[in-house]
Amino acid sequence: MWPFKKVAAVSPIAVTPTPEMVAEAKANPGGWVYQIAGSFGPNDHIPPEFIKGAFKVDEHGNITGEFQANPKYRGEP
Repeated sequence: MWPFKKVAAVSPIAVTPTPEMVAEAKANPGGWVYQIAGSFGPNDHIPPEFIKGAFKVDEHGNITGEFQANPKYRGEP
């Protein structure tokens, strides 16, 4: 089960996906693209409180617009 609750697109932390997020979605169809606060490298551990939430990606690699907020998110570092 997905650990984050669904929020409406008007959520203050739900934003328009960046071009980088769209590219990541194309590379990972059928999954999720995470919105992260702060600067982390591709191999860094990301603490749950820095994950704002995630956008759902369909089987074609398109972001669906569904955003699930992370209730553990505590704001920008």
